[in-house]
Amino acid sequence: MEFLRLIIAMSFIELVKSSQFLVFAFWLGYFSDEISFETGWTLAVVICVIDFAYNIFRPYLWFRCQCLCMRIRVGITRIIHLKILRLSQKSLSSSSGAEIINILSNDLNRFDRYAYAFPSFLSGPLQMIFLAVILWTYMGPSSLAADILLLSIIPIQAYVAVVIGKLRGIIGHKSEKRVKHISELVLGIVLIKTNAWEEKFRDIVTDARMDEVTMINKKSILFALNLSFLRIMIKLVVFVPLVVYVLLGYHLTPVTAFVTIAICTNVMESIGFLVPYALSGLSEIVVSTKRIQVNIITI
Repeated sequence: MEFLRLIIAMSFIELVKSSQFLVFAFWLGYFSDEISFETGWTLAVVICVIDFAYNIFRPYLWFRCQCLCMRIRVGITRIIHLKILRLSQKSLSSSSGAEIINILSNDLNRFDRYAYAFPSFLSGPLQMIFLAVILWTYMGPSSLAADILLLSIIPIQAYVAVVIGKLRGIIGHKSEKRVKHISELVLGIVLIKTNAWEEKFRDIVTDARMDEVTMINKKSILFALNLSFLRIMIKLVVFVPLVVYVLLGYHLTPVTAFVTIAICTNVMESIGFLVPYALSGLSEIVVSTKRIQVNIITI
């Protein structure tokens, strides 16, 4: 319930920030003598107040969201600790310390790593609808080009999130395998030194680590390619509507260009970066939760 309240509050803050672009558009009329001196200064004060409030409340809400996700992480850690204390000898033999260490060190940090991006699931679509209406009032049918490009990003990012989630599961399994080999090596170090098996065990650990690093590299490459794609889409989302607007025979004014660039850039920050990041984080959290259930809770 607290997390839902934080999401609603952050969505409201983002919508207030989005309204600043509409105030900017009216304020630009001050330099072309379309509005009076008093109105121009009033709009300038409104812009400053919105920016000040946004920079005050947004970090605070992000901090609260981060604290909540940290509490979730601590709670799951406590559940794992209580479960371990009550395990029987049979259950202890079926699980290893490597699995528990890997879960506590790698899987649980997903809960607070992606905390700040989760509110974008609600604020992103709301911002897109709100700013699409504003963009329509300035560009008319030409704004549909930006809407189509933005909507085309969503299924691509959903597919990338699924792939990243699968890679996360594979990486977790390979990490457990490597830590398990190291634990066995430490426990049997006397026997290994006695029989001169150092090189063999070194090769086993090295191969396990190389398999893990290979999957980490694949995940990093996929993440980098996705980020590059989004950087390109930022330029296209701004450029294509302006080109369509001119080709339809409209006269491009500085106000129209400014509103288009500001709105498209703001929407891409939410739809193009935060929402995909939140999707990837949600996919990894689902995989980590399943790993916790299989390796700890159900034993």
